[in-house]
Amino acid sequence: GENQVWDFLNIGVDTTLVIPVMNAAQGSAFASFPSANLLLNTGFGESYYTRSSSEITLLGFVGGGFGGFPITITPTYNPPVIEKRAPMNFFDVNTSESSFLVAFSTAILPDSLFSAFPFKPDSIRIHQSLSRLDVVDGWGQTIIPGGNYESLRERRRTITETTVEVLVFGVWIDLASFGFPLPGLGKDTTLEYHYYAADIKEPIAILD
Repeated sequence: GENQVWDFLNIGVDTTLVIPVMNAAQGSAFASFPSANLLLNTGFGESYYTRSSSEITLLGFVGGGFGGFPITITPTYNPPVIEKRAPMNFFDVNTSESSFLVAFSTAILPDSLFSAFPFKPDSIRIHQSLSRLDVVDGWGQTIIPGGNYESLRERRRTITETTVEVLVFGVWIDLASFGFPLPGLGKDTTLEYHYYAADIKEPIAILD
């Protein structure tokens, strides 16, 4: 609604993170994201972005341990995921969809991971799809320990579906059909509220 007051003044500090924002060309996987012009090093991996006058979009990332596998993968989102938009207005509605598909040989994985299988699969592929609905559903005052800001609130609902398949005798088989409890598989819905203020480069607050 309009003229709201979101009071987060009593929120305490639990963890402080410092995330360097770098030229994308400094990244270890820049060759996979040649159109990127920003790199965020989160400490858990590298995320590659493009920035224009109206959008910041996530092209992909480098990360390890995805889906419970002890490897580093470099997914590329198709199309890129929109992280920020400008300008923003009350009652703006935006929908977006994106996905990535990464395949790799099981030769780089230890045999112990497949001890429950009658044989070791040839390859593995990870597929993730995202469907997001963003609605700017309110404006008002956001109060945080750092100050009081006139802001817009954007409600983000994201449906994420992740599958892992193995290649056996030339046929891709969903691991879920075997009942393997790999972390992060299946369909999940998340809800976030992002609070933005004019001339502030990051959200004032994010609730999820």
